Amino acid sequence: MYKARIRINKEFNEIKKELVDSKVIPSNLSKSPKDSSVEGYTYEDIVRVYTWNKQGIKIDGLSEKDLKAITTFASKDAGLQELSNKLIEINRSQGYHYPGKD
Repeated sequence: MYKARIRINKEFNEIKKELVDSKVIPSNLSKSPKDSSVEGYTYEDIVRVYTWNKQGIKIDGLSEKDLKAITTFASKDAGLQELSNKLIEINRSQGYHYPGKD
């Protein structure tokens, strides 16, 4: 499990660098977009929610309104979609991990 975690972390860093260098995604994913429809969410949050939703995972505590706003925002951004697809891909058959309520 330790080796898998290291591999995933390494692959994520490579993917992020590639996407940032090509200006497909912002360099600082912890920043919030300048779009009032997703106010209060960072790019990291948006990618996570979009990815989990793509995998059919229900996100605890997230309203349907926020889910719709986030998925609409992400679906209009090819870079966020690409990052989401890569997150699923690097986690192989397990998909992008959802930690659950806690």
